[in-house]
Amino acid sequence: MRANERAQRVKLTPRELDVLEGIIEGLTNKMIARQLDISLHTVKFHVESVFRKLGARTRAEAVAKALDSGHLKTIKL
Repeated sequence: MRANERAQRVKLTPRELDVLEGIIEGLTNKMIARQLDISLHTVKFHVESVFRKLGARTRAEAVAKALDSGHLKTIKL
C-alpha cells in the first residue's frame, strides 16, 4: 500500500481535526488548549495521536501530510 493510500484511510476524530487546524494556524499547544477550552495535556495527547495517524514527526510534516491526504480542503490564512 502506498503512503498516499494509507493517508487517505486515516480517520481523524473531530477534536483531532480541531487541533490540527490550530497547528496549521501556527498556534502553540497552550494557545490551542485555550481556544478549544481543553487542558494542555489533552492537546498534547491529540497532537501525538494526529502525528501517529498521519505518520508525521513534526508539526510541519503533519500539516503537509494532512493537506496531501485531503483531510483539509481549505486553509484559513
